[in-house]
Amino acid sequence: MIRYLLTKLSRVLKERLDRPVSSVDLVDLARAEGVELTDAGGGWIGLCPFHKALAPSFHVSLDRTLYHCFSCGAHGNAYAFIERSRRCQAEEAVRHVRRWRREQQ
Repeated sequence: MIRYLLTKLSRVLKERLDRPVSSVDLVDLARAEGVELTDAGGGWIGLCPFHKALAPSFHVSLDRTLYHCFSCGAHGNAYAFIERSRRCQAEEAVRHVRRWRREQQ
């Protein structure tokens, strides 16, 4: 019974976190953090902010609200991007994304 409740609680918390992050424009968020991105048809591409990139290897997919660097392997959603770019804990990244999202509305 306890395992069931913990699993259910975990699923509810994940859904609550995923709901606002799916509505975040990851291109605008990355640009606000200083990443220069250009439209590449199905997504956006630019230099990866997580390593010294010489060629564009950082891709942002708007339809899936995810990023991926094909050089260093960095990937994730808006929370993971802020966590890595600002070198902060998950809780601070969630607060930052939510605050940024409120300011954009």
